[in-house]
Amino acid sequence: MKHKCLFLLLFCSLMASAQKSVSVIDIDKQKSNKGSLKMSDIFSNIKYIPLQINAKYPIGNIHDISITSEWIFIDCRTTEGQSFLKYSLKGEFVENIGSRGQGPGEYLDGSKMAVDMTNKLMYIRANYINSVLVYDYAKNKYLRSFKVENEDRGIQLLNQNQLWFDGDYLHRYTPSYYSWRVMDKNGKVIKKQNSHYFTKDQINKKPKGGYAPNTVIWKHDNGFSYMEVQTDTIYQMDMNMNSYPRFQLNFSALQQQRGNCYLFETSKHVIIRTYNLDTKVLNDGYYDKTRQSYFSYQPETIPDKPYNFVGITNDLDGGYPFPIFTCIYFDDNQWYASLLPHKLIEYVNSNEFKKSKAVSPALKEAFRKMVNSLDEEDDPVIVIATLKK
Repeated sequence: MKHKCLFLLLFCSLMASAQKSVSVIDIDKQKSNKGSLKMSDIFSNIKYIPLQINAKYPIGNIHDISITSEWIFIDCRTTEGQSFLKYSLKGEFVENIGSRGQGPGEYLDGSKMAVDMTNKLMYIRANYINSVLVYDYAKNKYLRSFKVENEDRGIQLLNQNQLWFDGDYLHRYTPSYYSWRVMDKNGKVIKKQNSHYFTKDQINKKPKGGYAPNTVIWKHDNGFSYMEVQTDTIYQMDMNMNSYPRFQLNFSALQQQRGNCYLFETSKHVIIRTYNLDTKVLNDGYYDKTRQSYFSYQPETIPDKPYNFVGITNDLDGGYPFPIFTCIYFDDNQWYASLLPHKLIEYVNSNEFKKSKAVSPALKEAFRKMVNSLDEEDDPVIVIATLKK
């Protein structure tokens, strides 16, 4: 009994310590706390890979990008519908992984992918049939499948043996809603995290402007961090999948009217975008962990379509700004994005590019030559930005 009491005291002490370590990111201070964020603050290098156009699979919208030591994989919409395209590291088209349909090893629109580069496997969360399809991507061979729940939507690889799924926002007002679930590679549930916000008592308390992205997760230190839609807290998840709060976001007046909230994290920054559904105001900013301060870098004028706003100034080569909040994907060391050729061509011919500053004139000239080799009707260019250590 004595040992149990000591354990409980130690546990409570650790929990109290964890609570004290929570940092507050005050979004409201952005009006008086301006700052600037450039690519050189985050990245050490940038690389461009134009994708070779293929007549059968011309790319429309890109939903996900994954790059291994051998291949580039693009989860996208083409004229054939949902496609999982495989390219060489030079951007040469190789093949489409799997095929469309509702039979064994087939998928339909709305499906998502996760790539295990160690075992050369691609996991596809197939929409409509509520299954995960497993492919050998080196041989483009369907191997097996396992069932998942309808609520299991987004899929990510935590490690070689575990898959992470976020709870579908369409089910978040039901008693069974969960923030995320982790399964092994055969579909056995290992851990389920109940929602931090949407509980049985809140089914009839739907906040105004309910739509927003689902739970997002990213690697941090020796574990993962995640944030659930409509909450104000960033949680840390350790390797045993236990969660505790790391940051609390103070939205104040934005809280009830807040729509989409996007965020990314580096070793020094938490980069945040919020959008107020009532005032239609876009808020872009970043939290400097070293200085423990939040800074706004939102533009002076808000674009007509704010979700298309291109984010961080590219001072590495003076090129097109890195589209931080549109189609960004990442691994431990690099962030990926895609840019449309006609946007790049328009930018290179603008006064903005002529006046832009770069780490060296040679990098700027290399970017200009790359863009001049493109045609407006080409497939997107993949951007690879390497994070600073």
